[in-house]
Amino acid sequence: MKQRVEELEKKVQILESELHYKVVAKAAISKCTIPSFEGYSSCQGKLEWMRAKWNSDSCYAEWGVDGSDCSIIHYLSEVEHWCPKVQLNSSLSSPPPMPQKKFDQLFFQNDFSALYAKLNSNSYFDWIKGRITRMEKSWLDGAKKLSSKLDISMWKKKKILLHLGLLSDDSGWKIAKNAFSGGPLGEMVQWADIISSLFVLGHDITLTISKEDLSNIVMPNLRSIKSSNCPLRNDQKLFDVIFTDIYGLKMFKKVTPDKFHLIQCNIRVVDSFGTEPEYNNPGYAVRHGKNSEWGKLDFMPKQFNTMFPHTPDNTFLGFVIEQINNVTSENDKQSIALVYGKKDEFWQGRSEYLNAIHEVLPIHGTVDEKEGLHHVPPFVENHGVLPGEDLHKLLHAAKIFVGMGFPYEGPAPLEAIASGAVFLNPVIVKDSPLYKKANEFYMKKPTTRRLSSQHPYAETYIGHPHVRMVHMHDIDAVKEIAKEILDGPSVTPYMPEEFTNFGMLERVAYLLEKQDFCSEPTFDWPPLSSLQVLVSEKESSCVDACTKQGLICEPNFFPYINKKSIFQELNIKCDTHSVPSGDDEQTDYPSVDGKKCYMQNNNKLFSCAGQHTNTHRICPCRDYIKGRVAFCKNCFVT
Repeated sequence: MKQRVEELEKKVQILESELHYKVVAKAAISKCTIPSFEGYSSCQGKLEWMRAKWNSDSCYAEWGVDGSDCSIIHYLSEVEHWCPKVQLNSSLSSPPPMPQKKFDQLFFQNDFSALYAKLNSNSYFDWIKGRITRMEKSWLDGAKKLSSKLDISMWKKKKILLHLGLLSDDSGWKIAKNAFSGGPLGEMVQWADIISSLFVLGHDITLTISKEDLSNIVMPNLRSIKSSNCPLRNDQKLFDVIFTDIYGLKMFKKVTPDKFHLIQCNIRVVDSFGTEPEYNNPGYAVRHGKNSEWGKLDFMPKQFNTMFPHTPDNTFLGFVIEQINNVTSENDKQSIALVYGKKDEFWQGRSEYLNAIHEVLPIHGTVDEKEGLHHVPPFVENHGVLPGEDLHKLLHAAKIFVGMGFPYEGPAPLEAIASGAVFLNPVIVKDSPLYKKANEFYMKKPTTRRLSSQHPYAETYIGHPHVRMVHMHDIDAVKEIAKEILDGPSVTPYMPEEFTNFGMLERVAYLLEKQDFCSEPTFDWPPLSSLQVLVSEKESSCVDACTKQGLICEPNFFPYINKKSIFQELNIKCDTHSVPSGDDEQTDYPSVDGKKCYMQNNNKLFSCAGQHTNTHRICPCRDYIKGRVAFCKNCFVT
């Protein structure tokens, strides 16, 4: 009986939805003023296509299109977001509001048993479950703190699919099997914390790994949708949001070959190192030789979610620094150094560097011994691969956490800093062997970023005394720094708030509520009041221009500043306003070169990182809260 009632309610909602859009479109048709297409470079082309093809699919009529320009532009603005909103004449009353479906409210979860039941369904989740179990109390404490600051009960409880393609047998990576024996854990850490955050915030989550599970869950709903031309209405969506990784995307495209575009705007890609716009846009990437097996995915750049705030073009989703003990006292510290490197190969060529540290204090390691220790010096006390709690006890005991240049940008240095250890962060000097190795690593990634150190976040956002920059070849300087740390007072543990359980819960809560890639940008969040427009130096990126002023580039504001009026407000005199397209498209626009002004034609090429032309970039910057870079200072003002 209950199921029958729910089916009838859904049918009523569909009919109300269709009626609403027909009423609104009819109102727009009867009397409307067609707006200027400035800032909507694709609008004219879409309008011409729709004039000729609107009756090629009945779904357009269901959205209220009848062939008139007003109805077409209304559809292209309200539904597909290619055009500016139709302006209704003042003599016409406003159309009725969209009927709102009653949604389930969000409430914090304090019982993890339902989550553990989901994780118990597949042994590939074992490492993730272990991390969540160890951190359960921290998640509950974070939720308690957030609930005192934020009322989430007025926000919608969302149905969220999390597809962990990296754990599938199809990937061939064997990450789940190797997680307990020294395999890479960065992505596993982030996935565990995403799952925890969404569950604790009260969302309805579904977990999948295999292609078969994905097909069984997603395809029945997509098969029921007759048309592939129009976007899905909310009542047609099985999930509000889908989290997956790069390999998971490949699985989605195999499972939903002709329907993938219908769910693309709902997807959030978990992407550790990030994807810059010039690698993401297929046409641009091919024309400019931006080849990467992970690129050409054609998402909005903010749909890529990173571990660290690498580039503001992507979304900083983050992770949580795990702490076994809440407090590290000076009495916990021993005069030892712990090396960051679980694999024997990471130690190759580091003997002189490590020997310099060893002359000051004993060195410990956690290297996997299965394949032998060929490069680990004999003076190192190796503990093998340790379980999480034992590893954190060792971190709490260490005075120094020794970086060796690789792995890049992992979570371990922040865990060490949070345990009161000082991280030795190797500098990566241009044209050095370390630089060339890093270049080879990042050359395969869809990013132009080049590292200045093993851990840029620790270098930029944390710094002294928790982080000491070292040149590994300068043996005397390395030894001197080690002595300073050993002889000096213990360093107070430090954890940026954005890497606490509270910080991640807060960030994920706002991102889930505020980000919507299926709708037109509204500039509600971050609020437009935080925008500060700057003109960059010649051949400089907006990342650099904003950073120099103590700000951060905010790509969400690019559509707002991509207008002729902005050049006028900046007192820039333009003899010409160009909107380059095709082969002339660049990620540097909007920008100015002398009196030639350029605007962006492709919203997927808006880029904070772009710097390929001899122009001054027009940059959308905003302020940020120290330790909470995802938020501007008035992001919480209602």
